[in-house]
Amino acid sequence: MKRTGTIRMIAAAILMLFVLCSCSVTQKYALELSSDGFIAEKTRYAPGEKVTVYYLMIATDTDYSFSLSDSSVELHTDYDSRLGGYVLSFVMPEHDVLLSVSSKNSMMYIPTVYVTLVNDVVTADFWILPQTQENLGTSLWGAPTASLGPGQREDLAVTADYESDRFIIRIIDENDAFYSLNDVELESGYSVVFRSEGQAYDAVLEILDEEGETVRKEEAFTGVFGAQ
Repeated sequence: MKRTGTIRMIAAAILMLFVLCSCSVTQKYALELSSDGFIAEKTRYAPGEKVTVYYLMIATDTDYSFSLSDSSVELHTDYDSRLGGYVLSFVMPEHDVLLSVSSKNSMMYIPTVYVTLVNDVVTADFWILPQTQENLGTSLWGAPTASLGPGQREDLAVTADYESDRFIIRIIDENDAFYSLNDVELESGYSVVFRSEGQAYDAVLEILDEEGETVRKEEAFTGVFGAQ
């Protein structure tokens, strides 16, 4: 009986050892890479582990940007001139992540167009900006492209962006009324006219071509700052 009890104790101890060993195994998550240009030491990492990835497939006259599928994870990007490439690092979260790269030709021609801005309403600040995700997602556009009183006009040079050849127009008048228009196509010789239809806040934006023909006419009133 004593021998049988000892065997049972040994078996229980072995079973407990297996349980403890299995509990100590840390879950690891996959690092997925969108390009063959990435070089990583491993494909799976434990949560909290530092991940370092190299990107060495660099072309001249090209700008690169990198992103993670989880935007809440902070991605550090450095350029190592000795390696001739980028060194990317972040802390592995508790799930799989995808590391992606995008590139654009830095020698790409970005057009500048010459337009005339006409204000036929009240004094207002005007912004004519490239339609980028950054400009679409903010209400802080920097200094106005122009500030005009009623009956004034100004010739402007506005430049597009890599992301889009279209523009956004933002207007804040002296009464804090806000006007907005997206997906504006402009060419040199065009006019952007801010004109009133006779009632408060009913001003429209009209885009005229170089012959004075209407290309687009649209109500643009969005609201009044501070209004409840």
